[in-house]
Amino acid sequence: MNKGKNGFTGIIKILIVLNSVFYISAGHAQGFYLSGNTGMAFQAFPTKVETFFNVNNSNNTVRIQQPAFSLGGGFVMNASLGYFFNDYIGVDLGISYQVGSKVLFSQEYVILTQTELKEMTLYARRFSFIPSIIVKAGDGKVQPFFKLGPSFGSVRQYLDEKTTIDTNTSSKYWKYSGPTAVGLNIEAGIYYNLDDNLSFFLSSSYTNMVYNPTRADVVNANHNGMGNSSSLQPFEKTILFVEWSDDPYNAGPQDPDKPTRMQSQSFSYSNISLQLGVCYQF
Repeated sequence: MNKGKNGFTGIIKILIVLNSVFYISAGHAQGFYLSGNTGMAFQAFPTKVETFFNVNNSNNTVRIQQPAFSLGGGFVMNASLGYFFNDYIGVDLGISYQVGSKVLFSQEYVILTQTELKEMTLYARRFSFIPSIIVKAGDGKVQPFFKLGPSFGSVRQYLDEKTTIDTNTSSKYWKYSGPTAVGLNIEAGIYYNLDDNLSFFLSSSYTNMVYNPTRADVVNANHNGMGNSSSLQPFEKTILFVEWSDDPYNAGPQDPDKPTRMQSQSFSYSNISLQLGVCYQF
Protein backbone atom coordinates (compact mmCIF):
# COMPACT_ATOMS: atom_id res chain seq x y z
CA MET A 1 0.00 0.00 0.00
CA ASN A 2 2.83 2.42 0.84
CA LYS A 3 4.49 1.69 -2.51
CA GLY A 4 1.25 2.64 -4.30
CA LYS A 5 0.96 5.90 -2.37
CA ASN A 6 4.61 6.76 -3.07
CA GLY A 7 4.13 6.09 -6.79
CA PHE A 8 1.02 8.26 -6.90
CA THR A 9 2.84 11.05 -5.03
CA GLY A 10 5.69 10.85 -7.56
CA ILE A 11 3.29 11.22 -10.48
CA ILE A 12 1.69 14.29 -8.83
CA LYS A 13 5.15 15.87 -8.40
CA ILE A 14 6.00 15.30 -12.06
CA LEU A 15 2.71 16.87 -13.16
CA ILE A 16 3.35 19.88 -10.92
CA VAL A 17 6.82 20.36 -12.45
CA LEU A 18 5.50 20.12 -16.02
CA ASN A 19 2.65 22.47 -15.17
CA SER A 20 5.13 24.98 -13.73
CA VAL A 21 7.30 24.81 -16.85
CA PHE A 22 4.26 25.46 -18.99
CA TYR A 23 3.19 28.60 -17.12
CA ILE A 24 6.69 29.96 -16.68
CA SER A 25 7.14 29.78 -20.46
CA ALA A 26 3.61 30.91 -21.35
CA GLY A 27 4.84 34.24 -22.62
CA HIS A 28 6.84 32.62 -25.43
CA ALA A 29 5.65 31.78 -28.92
CA GLN A 30 2.98 29.16 -29.42
CA GLY A 31 1.52 27.66 -32.55
CA PHE A 32 1.26 24.88 -35.08
CA TYR A 33 4.07 23.69 -37.28
CA LEU A 34 4.62 21.38 -40.24
CA SER A 35 7.85 19.47 -40.79
CA GLY A 36 9.22 16.98 -43.24
CA ASN A 37 12.48 15.10 -43.58
CA THR A 38 14.16 12.28 -45.43
CA GLY A 39 17.15 10.10 -44.72
CA MET A 40 18.65 6.64 -44.39
CA ALA A 41 18.02 4.01 -41.73
CA PHE A 42 20.50 1.34 -40.68
CA GLN A 43 19.54 -1.94 -39.03
CA ALA A 44 20.00 -2.17 -35.27
CA PHE A 45 19.67 -5.02 -32.78
CA PRO A 46 19.45 -7.76 -35.42
CA THR A 47 17.93 -11.12 -34.47
CA LYS A 48 18.01 -14.63 -35.91
CA VAL A 49 14.89 -16.18 -37.47
CA GLU A 50 14.67 -19.98 -37.58
CA THR A 51 14.01 -20.63 -41.28
CA PHE A 52 16.38 -17.97 -42.66
CA PHE A 53 19.95 -19.20 -42.96
CA ASN A 54 22.69 -19.79 -45.53
CA VAL A 55 23.85 -23.25 -46.66
CA ASN A 56 26.93 -23.82 -48.79
CA ASN A 57 27.91 -27.28 -50.06
CA SER A 58 31.49 -27.48 -51.31
CA ASN A 59 33.51 -30.66 -51.77
CA ASN A 60 30.95 -32.65 -49.75
CA THR A 61 31.35 -30.22 -46.86
CA VAL A 62 28.15 -28.51 -45.73
CA ARG A 63 28.52 -25.11 -44.08
CA ILE A 64 25.50 -23.58 -42.39
CA GLN A 65 25.40 -19.98 -41.26
CA GLN A 66 22.44 -18.30 -39.58
CA PRO A 67 23.05 -14.56 -39.60
CA ALA A 68 21.14 -12.13 -37.42
CA PHE A 69 19.36 -9.38 -39.31
CA SER A 70 16.86 -6.55 -39.02
CA LEU A 71 14.45 -5.36 -41.69
CA GLY A 72 14.62 -1.80 -40.34
CA GLY A 73 17.26 -0.56 -42.76
CA GLY A 74 16.50 1.44 -45.88
CA PHE A 75 15.23 4.78 -47.13
CA VAL A 76 12.83 6.71 -44.89
CA MET A 77 10.51 9.68 -45.45
CA ASN A 78 8.80 11.45 -42.54
CA ALA A 79 6.28 14.22 -42.07
CA SER A 80 4.58 15.62 -38.99
CA LEU A 81 2.07 18.16 -37.74
CA GLY A 82 2.74 19.56 -34.30
CA TYR A 83 1.82 22.23 -31.81
CA PHE A 84 4.09 24.08 -29.39
CA PHE A 85 2.42 25.15 -26.16
CA ASN A 86 5.33 27.55 -25.67
CA ASP A 87 8.92 27.92 -26.89
CA TYR A 88 9.98 24.62 -25.36
CA ILE A 89 7.25 21.98 -25.10
CA GLY A 90 4.87 20.61 -27.70
CA VAL A 91 3.15 17.58 -29.17
CA ASP A 92 3.96 16.01 -32.54
CA LEU A 93 1.83 13.72 -34.72
CA GLY A 94 4.15 12.09 -37.22
CA ILE A 95 3.91 9.65 -40.11
CA SER A 96 6.79 7.69 -41.58
CA TYR A 97 7.24 5.57 -44.71
CA GLN A 98 10.16 3.17 -45.07
CA VAL A 99 11.38 1.49 -48.24
CA GLY A 100 13.30 -1.35 -46.64
CA SER A 101 16.65 -2.64 -47.81
CA LYS A 102 16.84 -6.27 -48.95
CA VAL A 103 18.29 -9.16 -46.96
CA LEU A 104 19.63 -12.09 -49.04
CA PHE A 105 19.94 -15.80 -48.21
CA SER A 106 21.25 -18.73 -50.25
CA GLN A 107 20.79 -22.44 -49.55
CA GLU A 108 22.59 -25.06 -51.62
CA TYR A 109 21.90 -28.77 -51.24
CA VAL A 110 23.36 -31.76 -53.14
CA ILE A 111 21.06 -34.77 -53.37
CA LEU A 112 22.70 -37.70 -55.18
CA THR A 113 23.81 -36.12 -58.48
CA GLN A 114 21.44 -33.15 -58.34
CA THR A 115 22.19 -29.73 -56.91
CA GLU A 116 19.32 -27.68 -55.52
CA LEU A 117 19.89 -23.97 -55.03
CA LYS A 118 17.35 -21.86 -53.18
CA GLU A 119 17.82 -18.09 -53.23
CA MET A 120 15.70 -15.93 -50.94
CA THR A 121 15.25 -12.16 -50.86
CA LEU A 122 13.44 -10.71 -47.85
CA TYR A 123 12.31 -7.07 -47.72
CA ALA A 124 9.50 -4.85 -46.48
CA ARG A 125 7.57 -1.62 -46.78
CA ARG A 126 6.43 0.02 -43.56
CA PHE A 127 4.04 2.88 -42.82
CA SER A 128 4.16 4.15 -39.22
CA PHE A 129 2.15 6.57 -37.11
CA ILE A 130 4.23 8.21 -34.37
CA PRO A 131 2.61 10.48 -31.73
CA SER A 132 5.31 12.17 -29.65
CA ILE A 133 6.16 14.73 -27.02
CA ILE A 134 8.73 17.25 -28.29
CA VAL A 135 11.00 19.39 -26.13
CA LYS A 136 13.29 22.21 -27.37
CA ALA A 137 16.06 24.00 -25.48
CA GLY A 138 17.59 27.47 -25.85
CA ASP A 139 16.41 30.62 -27.58
CA GLY A 140 19.05 31.27 -30.25
CA LYS A 141 19.42 30.31 -33.87
CA VAL A 142 20.57 26.84 -32.87
CA GLN A 143 18.17 24.82 -30.73
CA PRO A 144 18.59 21.17 -29.66
CA PHE A 145 15.38 19.15 -29.55
CA PHE A 146 14.20 15.75 -28.34
CA LYS A 147 11.13 13.66 -29.28
CA LEU A 148 9.78 10.55 -27.59
CA GLY A 149 6.72 8.46 -28.37
CA PRO A 150 5.29 5.10 -29.43
CA SER A 151 5.43 3.91 -33.03
CA PHE A 152 2.55 2.00 -34.64
CA GLY A 153 3.65 0.26 -37.83
CA SER A 154 1.61 -1.17 -40.67
CA VAL A 155 4.05 -3.67 -42.22
CA ARG A 156 4.04 -5.19 -45.69
CA GLN A 157 6.70 -7.88 -45.71
CA TYR A 158 7.68 -9.84 -48.82
CA LEU A 159 9.81 -12.85 -49.68
CA ASP A 160 11.03 -13.66 -53.19
CA GLU A 161 12.01 -17.32 -53.34
CA LYS A 162 13.77 -18.87 -56.33
CA THR A 163 14.65 -22.59 -56.54
CA THR A 164 16.91 -24.01 -59.26
CA ILE A 165 17.39 -27.76 -59.82
CA ASP A 166 19.65 -28.45 -62.81
CA THR A 167 17.96 -26.45 -65.61
CA ASN A 168 14.56 -26.16 -63.93
CA THR A 169 13.68 -22.96 -62.11
CA SER A 170 10.68 -22.28 -59.87
CA SER A 171 9.79 -19.00 -58.19
CA LYS A 172 7.37 -18.02 -55.45
CA TYR A 173 6.56 -14.52 -54.28
CA TRP A 174 5.24 -14.46 -50.72
CA LYS A 175 3.40 -11.72 -48.88
CA TYR A 176 3.29 -11.75 -45.07
CA SER A 177 0.40 -10.29 -43.10
CA GLY A 178 -0.30 -9.73 -39.45
CA PRO A 179 -1.28 -7.26 -36.75
CA THR A 180 0.07 -3.76 -36.29
CA ALA A 181 3.63 -3.72 -34.99
CA VAL A 182 4.16 -1.54 -31.92
CA GLY A 183 7.49 -0.03 -30.91
CA LEU A 184 9.24 2.94 -29.36
CA ASN A 185 10.68 5.91 -31.26
CA ILE A 186 13.32 8.31 -29.90
CA GLU A 187 14.62 11.27 -31.92
CA ALA A 188 17.20 13.91 -31.09
CA GLY A 189 18.51 16.71 -33.26
CA ILE A 190 19.30 20.36 -33.80
CA TYR A 191 17.17 23.11 -35.33
CA TYR A 192 18.83 25.95 -37.23
CA ASN A 193 16.33 28.81 -37.20
CA LEU A 194 16.47 31.02 -40.30
CA ASP A 195 13.77 33.29 -38.86
CA ASP A 196 10.77 33.07 -36.52
CA ASN A 197 8.97 30.66 -38.84
CA LEU A 198 11.40 28.65 -40.96
CA SER A 199 13.99 26.16 -39.68
CA PHE A 200 16.21 23.46 -41.04
CA PHE A 201 17.14 20.53 -38.85
CA LEU A 202 19.42 17.53 -38.64
CA SER A 203 18.32 14.63 -36.48
CA SER A 204 18.95 11.01 -35.59
CA SER A 205 16.23 8.53 -34.60
CA TYR A 206 16.17 5.17 -32.92
CA THR A 207 13.20 2.87 -33.41
CA ASN A 208 12.72 -0.40 -31.55
CA MET A 209 10.07 -2.58 -33.20
CA VAL A 210 9.27 -6.28 -33.65
CA TYR A 211 6.80 -7.68 -36.20
CA ASN A 212 5.01 -11.02 -35.69
CA PRO A 213 3.20 -12.09 -38.88
CA THR A 214 0.25 -14.46 -38.60
CA ARG A 215 0.35 -15.84 -42.14
CA ALA A 216 2.17 -15.81 -45.47
CA ASP A 217 0.54 -16.30 -48.87
CA VAL A 218 1.92 -16.88 -52.36
CA VAL A 219 0.78 -13.98 -54.53
CA ASN A 220 2.54 -15.19 -57.66
CA ALA A 221 4.38 -18.35 -58.74
CA ASN A 222 5.95 -19.68 -61.91
CA HIS A 223 7.89 -22.68 -63.17
CA ASN A 224 10.41 -22.23 -65.99
CA GLY A 225 8.87 -18.87 -66.79
CA MET A 226 5.27 -20.11 -66.92
CA GLY A 227 2.75 -19.05 -64.26
CA ASN A 228 1.54 -21.92 -62.10
CA SER A 229 -0.12 -20.23 -59.10
CA SER A 230 -3.44 -21.93 -59.81
CA SER A 231 -1.89 -25.42 -59.66
CA LEU A 232 -0.44 -24.98 -56.16
CA GLN A 233 -2.12 -26.94 -53.39
CA PRO A 234 -3.16 -25.22 -50.13
CA PHE A 235 -0.11 -26.44 -48.20
CA GLU A 236 2.18 -24.99 -50.92
CA LYS A 237 0.70 -21.51 -51.07
CA THR A 238 -0.28 -20.59 -47.50
CA ILE A 239 1.60 -20.68 -44.19
CA LEU A 240 -0.15 -20.09 -40.88
CA PHE A 241 2.15 -19.03 -38.05
CA VAL A 242 0.97 -20.48 -34.75
CA GLU A 243 2.13 -20.09 -31.16
CA TRP A 244 2.90 -23.79 -30.85
CA SER A 245 3.56 -26.50 -33.41
CA ASP A 246 4.55 -30.13 -32.96
CA ASP A 247 6.62 -29.71 -36.13
CA PRO A 248 8.26 -26.28 -35.68
CA TYR A 249 10.73 -26.77 -38.55
CA ASN A 250 8.10 -27.99 -41.01
CA ALA A 251 10.00 -31.25 -41.49
CA GLY A 252 7.13 -33.72 -41.55
CA PRO A 253 4.63 -34.49 -44.34
CA GLN A 254 1.90 -31.88 -44.81
CA ASP A 255 -1.80 -32.35 -45.40
CA PRO A 256 -2.06 -31.11 -49.03
CA ASP A 257 -5.58 -29.76 -48.46
CA LYS A 258 -4.66 -27.53 -45.53
CA PRO A 259 -2.29 -24.57 -45.11
CA THR A 260 1.11 -25.36 -43.67
CA ARG A 261 1.34 -24.62 -39.94
CA MET A 262 4.65 -23.25 -38.75
CA GLN A 263 6.00 -21.99 -35.44
CA SER A 264 5.47 -18.23 -35.06
CA GLN A 265 8.34 -16.00 -36.15
CA SER A 266 9.47 -12.59 -34.91
CA PHE A 267 11.24 -10.15 -37.23
CA SER A 268 13.24 -7.22 -35.94
CA TYR A 269 12.49 -3.82 -37.50
CA SER A 270 14.77 -1.88 -35.18
CA ASN A 271 16.93 0.80 -36.76
CA ILE A 272 19.00 3.93 -36.28
CA SER A 273 18.39 6.63 -38.87
CA LEU A 274 19.92 9.93 -39.87
CA GLN A 275 17.74 12.54 -41.60
CA LEU A 276 17.73 16.13 -42.83
CA GLY A 277 14.53 18.18 -42.82
CA VAL A 278 12.72 21.48 -42.80
CA CYS A 279 10.15 22.87 -40.34
CA TYR A 280 7.70 25.75 -40.76
CA GLN A 281 5.93 27.19 -37.70
CA PHE A 282 2.77 29.22 -38.30
